[in-house]
Amino acid sequence: MDLTEELLAFFREGADGGLTVDAATPLLEWGLLDSVRILDLADLLAAKAGYKLDASALKKENFKDVRSIVRLVGAGPAKRPARRKAA
Repeated sequence: MDLTEELLAFFREGADGGLTVDAATPLLEWGLLDSVRILDLADLLAAKAGYKLDASALKKENFKDVRSIVRLVGAGPAKRPARRKAA
C-alpha cells in the first residue's frame, strides 16, 4: 500500500461513518486531524515512510489534506541539511 492509501485508511478510520474521505478532504476543517491525532499521524509516518515529524513541519498548510501530507513527506529529506562527517 502506498503512503496516500495508508493515510486515507488512517483518516477514514477516524471519520464519522457519513463522511467520505479522499486526498482532497480538508482534514483540519472537518476535525479529522487535531492535536491528539497528530501524534498518531507522526507514528504512522515514521513507521510507513521513515519520516520523522519535527516541530518545523507543524504548519497548517502541511496538514490541509492528504496530498499536503504526502508532499511534506516527499520534500522532507531534501530539505534537511546533510550531516557533516566528523573530522
